[in-house]
Amino acid sequence: MNEPSEKPRLLIADDEAANIGALVSALRDYAQLTVARNGTEALERGNACNPDLYLLDIKMPGIDGYEVCRRIRADTKQKTVPVIFITSLDAEQDESLGFEVGANDYITKPFSPAIVRARVKTQIELKRHRDHLEALAEARARQLVHSERLATLGTLAAGVAHEINNPLTCISAYSELLGAMQQQIASEHRAVLEEKLDAGDPVLNFIDNCGKYAATIFDSCDRVARIVSSMQTYSKREKDNPQPTALADCVDKALQLCSHTVKYGIDTQVDIPSDLPELIVQPQQIEQVLINLINNGSHAIQEINEEGVIKIQARLDGDKVILTVHDSGPGIPPEKLDTIWEAFYTSKGDKGTGLGLSISRGIIEEHKGTISVENPAEGGARFTITLPTQSHSE
Repeated sequence: MNEPSEKPRLLIADDEAANIGALVSALRDYAQLTVARNGTEALERGNACNPDLYLLDIKMPGIDGYEVCRRIRADTKQKTVPVIFITSLDAEQDESLGFEVGANDYITKPFSPAIVRARVKTQIELKRHRDHLEALAEARARQLVHSERLATLGTLAAGVAHEINNPLTCISAYSELLGAMQQQIASEHRAVLEEKLDAGDPVLNFIDNCGKYAATIFDSCDRVARIVSSMQTYSKREKDNPQPTALADCVDKALQLCSHTVKYGIDTQVDIPSDLPELIVQPQQIEQVLINLINNGSHAIQEINEEGVIKIQARLDGDKVILTVHDSGPGIPPEKLDTIWEAFYTSKGDKGTGLGLSISRGIIEEHKGTISVENPAEGGARFTITLPTQSHSE
């Protein structure tokens, strides 16, 4: 996303020159514009210019707007780019399908240039705020990795909870109130307004869409609250003595705390047998190892700019549990397979400290286990952890 001082990049796709001309006239002072005359051009030029927002007509030659939106949502790089449909299709099922394929907003023709500018600016501002929050989360995560100490996570969790929970509660409460008001207005006044206003009028569109937007805001607030709660729960637990611990619980907690990196097309597949015996371990330390491996796998997949998979599997082998974490990234250079365990070795430049794997090996060895890595024939990198089912203090 561009810095706020720069003009946002918009891609307009419409097969009618008059519509393109009207949109260009309405937006050229606000944004950098790229124009496409059909769906195929929209995808090709979108990949080239990396727009901050798409304005798509639905009925276009070849690939229609719905399919263009589907492909944008399936693209790892553009998955969260806002899409606004501008179309003459105004049936309820057309609008519903637009939102189902991933559109952020829907404007019917004929449109008001002022309304188009307002809707575009709203979506751009929402994206800027979302990108800013993600950047803050990544910056805080880098601070945590740099310290490699759970005390830092405790401080971070307390600060995040303090800074986020109050405004989050306010946003959540007002989104519920907004949804309730929308239902009341729709039930009591929409019929009267329909008699006075033209179909597609912004007021009617607002009444119809306000409830959807309020529900989306509320659901997003709930997700943020769950992440913050997970961080607080993780950081408040003291470093206990070894205790009976379900490995599946450690994996679940680690995945929750890695939600800021495991995203955008990365699929996590977990296979932990329900009858796996509990381990006598320090759960917080095992979670720390898993967080390192999951984050490393996620970063490796993103390096090759592809969708990918992180598989976490466990099995019982005699009196030991074998746990594997296998990512579909580029793998580890063969000459580095031994080096990665050394303190301060990193392949991430200034984004890593080189301590994660070294500390992870130390934790596993303290638990009387082993950790190793290989590049399997099917690709990627696979880390294998072996832990005894008896207490490592015995």
